[in-house]
Amino acid sequence: MRAIFCTLVAFFACGCAARNPPTTKSPTPLFVKAIQTIKHSIIPIACGQAVLDSETKEQKIQVILVEGTGFFVAIDGTFVTADHVIEGALNPTSQIPCPRIGFTLPESGGWDTELPPTFRPDFYEFDAGACKRDKLLDVAQCRSKRAIDRVHNIAPVTFEDAIQPDGTPVAFTAFQHQIPFSSIGNVSGYATPQNGPQEIIMDKPGWPGASGSPFYLANGRVIGMLQLSGTRQGSGQAMGRPSRFIKDFLRDARSQREGSTIADRSFTAVHGWNVRLHTPVCSERDRAKASAFSEVTRGIDLRMQPHAEKSEVDQVPW
Repeated sequence: MRAIFCTLVAFFACGCAARNPPTTKSPTPLFVKAIQTIKHSIIPIACGQAVLDSETKEQKIQVILVEGTGFFVAIDGTFVTADHVIEGALNPTSQIPCPRIGFTLPESGGWDTELPPTFRPDFYEFDAGACKRDKLLDVAQCRSKRAIDRVHNIAPVTFEDAIQPDGTPVAFTAFQHQIPFSSIGNVSGYATPQNGPQEIIMDKPGWPGASGSPFYLANGRVIGMLQLSGTRQGSGQAMGRPSRFIKDFLRDARSQREGSTIADRSFTAVHGWNVRLHTPVCSERDRAKASAFSEVTRGIDLRMQPHAEKSEVDQVPW
């Protein structure tokens, strides 16, 4: 009898084990780690104004507008963003003036652990007029006027030069107001405008404030910078500059010792993400491309068109 009882116990034990296999830990979803890491590299390019704190009676900077996004390329506070973001902040005819331009950083050292309030004690100003700029690439390099406090735990990005094939998973993280949001999609292709540098296209759109944000892979390496968001035929897409152009620009900026801070390029038909067109030097293909993309800063859909032949441009297929 005892032998039969032991056999039954063993049978039911085996049966339970068969019905309840050992649980395995689910793998971390793609990009989760990369998103949290990139949040230590990105910053909102913001316009601020001085206000008096009613409690402390000290002067603080109130953010009134986020012009775009940038990301660190050096631990000393050097960062890059889209050139049209800097131009927008310097524009004296803007509907929203920008008395003081800078960027904010969360006191905790990571945007993933704290959402920034309206008043920030950690507003880092930079001299927009001293930024190294390239209008053709639509890239600008700037640096904070003061050293970055270690509490912020910033992390310069790592670039990936290799061209990623169509279908490669890619993401970008950018600011809307003062909050970072992330979007995940795929590389959908590359385009090379006539006389212009190559552009990378992602199958997800940007939003106001996304200009200057990094395109990055699941391993966190940056493959480009977002500069445009699609409209009409290009709706649902974002376009930007591959990282190898950004690295060349940074290398030139380091070696530059004299001359203007704005690069003088002969090609002016397409001004990066702004797509500022000058009809005499614009090809049909460039005008068609421009009609499908718009600026993604300031919350305004600025669909740039030549002053003449607007109806003709609208009829050109993408």
